[in-house]
Amino acid sequence: MPRYRIAFLVETSLFNPLEGYYQIEEYLLKPCLITEQNERCDRANFVLDFLSEEDPVREGWDRLEATHTATKKAITFLSFLVLATRRWAQLTCGYTENSIRYGPVVFYRSRKSGKNELNCFNIDENARAGGLFRIQRPDISRELIDCQGTSLPSDILELAKRFLSLKDPERDKFINACLSYQFALENWMAYPTVSMVALVSAVESMMYDVKVDNVCELTGKECPKTHGVMKKFRMFFEQNIGLYSSVKLLNYLYSERRSKYVHESLLGKGEIRGIRVLSSGKKEEKKLNEEKEVLERLVNAGLIEWLKKR
Repeated sequence: MPRYRIAFLVETSLFNPLEGYYQIEEYLLKPCLITEQNERCDRANFVLDFLSEEDPVREGWDRLEATHTATKKAITFLSFLVLATRRWAQLTCGYTENSIRYGPVVFYRSRKSGKNELNCFNIDENARAGGLFRIQRPDISRELIDCQGTSLPSDILELAKRFLSLKDPERDKFINACLSYQFALENWMAYPTVSMVALVSAVESMMYDVKVDNVCELTGKECPKTHGVMKKFRMFFEQNIGLYSSVKLLNYLYSERRSKYVHESLLGKGEIRGIRVLSSGKKEEKKLNEEKEVLERLVNAGLIEWLKKR
């Protein structure tokens, strides 16, 4: 039986394209040439290529199933890659109000070079192996994304191996956290309040099965309305990055800011209104962006440290 590979086109920032090609476990990352269209939309592309687990030769429903299985695999790995690099990326897709279509997507036989089949991707055939930049985890610095250039972090291979070896239920909740983190970066500028809530949701995904007491911190007594969600939020950071986080800051980000965006902003109340931030002034917008950056650094560091312990 011939073995098949599948290739997906990925979008990323024009200012952080891949430096070269990379192999991360079974996944190949191949940079594409920068075209005029890329420059117009401020986006670069690379190809995510891996072995297909399904036989795509059959037509109709079977081929759709093979593509669907591969798409889920691509989405999952890409969400991990976004977390590990702190760099926005997503599968190229088009969608309407009732459908979404990823593509272009190409199956080809792995025993062949695949060059003819992959012509539609405009791959940079002269690209060399990409470099790695040194990083000391946990890293919560604001400057990381600016200083990394177009290479990948030096621990990417180690992290990928740990990620791909995760077993359920840890694998399931970590993937959910990665997807929430990726969603936050995708909506960083256009929907900042939603981005903030998504970062909190990434942590909540990791702690949903953790049991804590329902004692009210104000009265010291059990309260049926207290579900310990904020305790679990703090606990995640305490267990993974310790002194890098502050109880007061975490309480503030969760109980005041996150709750405000969910219960006020999305309902059209307060200084910050709506998912697009229809603010009454720049001061509150600036505050939101600063808090969002702090939370992103904490969430990223916490998730990476959790993975490193596995």
